[in-house]
Amino acid sequence: MKPALLRDLLRAHRALKEAGADPIQDEAPKGLDLVGDHAYELLVDAPAAQRPSLTRVEPGEADRSYLVIKLEGGPGMAGRQMPRGRAARPPSEIATIRQWIADGAADDR
Repeated sequence: MKPALLRDLLRAHRALKEAGADPIQDEAPKGLDLVGDHAYELLVDAPAAQRPSLTRVEPGEADRSYLVIKLEGGPGMAGRQMPRGRAARPPSEIATIRQWIADGAADDR
């Protein structure tokens, strides 16, 4: 099951778009539209725009998933830690994302 944090990220992008902001230009790397129906495909097994040698979400490999690196502010990260301009997510939420990825990053649509 997709963890609540990932659903929250998708909702945040949707809210930005509905408020008139462009989540692609204002919040997300080029080509990462978390509002549309293809959000899963754009995250899982997709190269990270900021670090193309890494995958945004690499199923089974949380430590190699750029989403985790960005959430944790880890080494090899480009730009700012996610979420930009706000407090870091609690470790328990990041652990949930890590577990989802470790379990294979299943698509629950």
